Amino acid sequence: GLSTNTAAVTVSGTNAVAGNIDVYGGAITVSGNQSTTTGGNITVTGTGAYSGAGTLNANGNVTVSTASFAGTGAITSAGANGIGITATTGDASVGGALTANGPVSVTGANLSLAAGITVTPSTTAAILLKGSGDILTSGTQTLSTQGGNITFWSDSDANGSGRIGLDNNTTVTTSGGNITLAGGA
Repeated sequence: GLSTNTAAVTVSGTNAVAGNIDVYGGAITVSGNQSTTTGGNITVTGTGAYSGAGTLNANGNVTVSTASFAGTGAITSAGANGIGITATTGDASVGGALTANGPVSVTGANLSLAAGITVTPSTTAAILLKGSGDILTSGTQTLSTQGGNITFWSDSDANGSGRIGLDNNTTVTTSGGNITLAGGA
């Protein structure tokens, strides 16, 4: 496929692939459920925004790197490198559950989490939520690991603007790992 495509891309329908799924484009919308088998990874790279309610289910790892992220579909990874969501210039809004065997990271300007994040069965894989602005959770959800650390890091650019706000119904558990709420560089 093209690695420099800047056209808007919509991935629709249910697709199950015995291998990798690679999506390159400008704005990317995933409206159908995508899955890989036999260790296949899912990689989404865009110069525009990511959006959509379609699920991403990889037997390998899932990587999304777009200008901003607003996904409501669940993302699942059985790979050792887990799930990485990077909003390169904008906000990241996670509306679907993230479940991984490996680490989970979500980075962007402001982060909003309206769904749970689970790392299992790995006993060392961590959750990193890193925003140059705010990190906010909403609704009833659980962020959990089986021993890995969970880090909420707001104001990562150290400009003095950013906070961490956890909804009263948010549960954070690590089974022995550290829970860190931090701000600044």
